Amino acid sequence: MDISLKNSRSAVLRLLCREASVILLGMLMVGIALLLERHEFIFPELVALSIGSLVIVKRVWCANRWRMVLLLTGAALVGTLLYLYSPLPFVANIAIGFIGVAALLILLRSSLYPALSACLLPLVLNESSWIYPLAVFLLSLLLVGLQWFMEKFRLRTALPFRPVERNVRERSTRALYILMVVLLVVSAASFYNQRFFILPPLIVLFVEFSRPEAGLRKAPFQITALMAIAALLGNFGKLFLEPFLGLSPALSIGSVLLLLFVVFSVLKRYFAPAAAIAVLPQILQQDNWFLFPLEVTFATALFIGLALLLFRKKVNSHA
Repeated sequence: MDISLKNSRSAVLRLLCREASVILLGMLMVGIALLLERHEFIFPELVALSIGSLVIVKRVWCANRWRMVLLLTGAALVGTLLYLYSPLPFVANIAIGFIGVAALLILLRSSLYPALSACLLPLVLNESSWIYPLAVFLLSLLLVGLQWFMEKFRLRTALPFRPVERNVRERSTRALYILMVVLLVVSAASFYNQRFFILPPLIVLFVEFSRPEAGLRKAPFQITALMAIAALLGNFGKLFLEPFLGLSPALSIGSVLLLLFVVFSVLKRYFAPAAAIAVLPQILQQDNWFLFPLEVTFATALFIGLALLLFRKKVNSHA
């Protein structure tokens, strides 16, 4: 009985340590951006990736450490090249970026869908520089280094890497189907100038939900609630904690992530894209405080609904 209780306490302490590391990583990321006066170092998907790579003790995405660094950096380079040099319309650039990342995922036999966010972020936010892919590279190195440290000192169980089954034709076809739906939503959002509907973590969410075997599909209302709460918390930090309580952006994002982990604990579910949504207000320009959480909630419901409706047939491999 005593041994069981001791093991239980040890497991809880290790979990709290891993969650604290995500919060500190988010604070460090924002702190570096402030210190260098380069907002390109605020990469919201890093926090989402850290939840999947540090906190959750199961293989969330098929990607070992070198694949993660290569995919994220390569995707960021594709997005930066398109933003800086492509003369094509916004929707066409989104399509090219999506196809480029899908090709990388297929080539490396990975399912690291958050790489899409690394590519699409500069296009959706309509700003980038060569600092951005460098920042993504350095931050991804920091993340995999922290993962190695935790596994080395048994704070997290090391998991074996199993590459996605190599079925190029099936994965390519499915990626194109997903892209068609994404482009319809992107076109509508672009036409009405409502880009909060197509923030990169929302597109990652759609790709995750489009897998018929995904367990997330069993909890659409809970996931929608998590995304709404994350958006509200993000605005709470940016528009209340910083201007009214005088917290620095680093302390603000630390407080937001702490509150988000409390929500995860209450609902007994981690959802990585929600963490990215909570960080996004740090780099968004907002005219109305309510528009961001409102559009994130509606877009989440829309993408989940489309995924459940259009991707029912069970497949044998990942996209």
